[in-house]
Amino acid sequence: MDRFRYDGDTSASVELTDEQQAQKAVQVLNGNDSLGSPVYLRPLNPEFDWDAFHTADRTYSRFVREDEAGTRKAVQPFIEGRRVRIAVKSPAWGNKGESPTQRRDTDLKALERAFDRFGIESISRLTPQFGHTTYQPKFFCHIDFTTKEGADEAIRAIHDTEIEGVLVWAKRSEVDSTKAFQIGKVDKGLLVELQEKGLAPPDSEIHPDWVSKSAKKDPMNFDRHRNWQDKTRPPHKRAYRSKYETVETAAE
Repeated sequence: MDRFRYDGDTSASVELTDEQQAQKAVQVLNGNDSLGSPVYLRPLNPEFDWDAFHTADRTYSRFVREDEAGTRKAVQPFIEGRRVRIAVKSPAWGNKGESPTQRRDTDLKALERAFDRFGIESISRLTPQFGHTTYQPKFFCHIDFTTKEGADEAIRAIHDTEIEGVLVWAKRSEVDSTKAFQIGKVDKGLLVELQEKGLAPPDSEIHPDWVSKSAKKDPMNFDRHRNWQDKTRPPHKRAYRSKYETVETAAE
């Protein structure tokens, strides 16, 4: 499970009782869509290490196991004040002409050089804003530090400064209503603990991820800027015109 997004990975390992059952499972289930979408299986090398697999291409893995210990590990940085929200001025450190993967690798190395001295435990998936040219830094990632003191020092030292020519903002991550909903889906008990500590909003302010669900259902008739704080205000729906309609009008 991604410790920052609280959702599962698209891969998993299943250990069966013997090699014969494993071979039969691959033969019967490979390509089968009985789980809602096609599932692809292959036997793993006996030396395969699932944890090492997720850390092979990065120093700080963002994955945890989806069990009681893993979900606790995902939420603990909030409880201990060790998770920091990082925003950077686009286009961050990646170089023009590089592929998105290369740019993310460049950005990740720049983050490590800037924050490693404060004790990094994990870095979330990077969210670069390619092509964004506004002055205000945009959300880039979350970083979990090994200690609260390290997180505090990182905020004091880095916030509103330039790192290798890029403006960076750093502040403590908060559990907003959408994030609280995600945590509650994974482990309701952990959400209750956060609420009791005053770190998460009450149930009355927690809503499903309305934005993504509405966008998928009706992407052309949807307002992503709905003010969730005003309970009496209905969502405003914008009137979109087809680009073909615009072209025809202009031609007339």
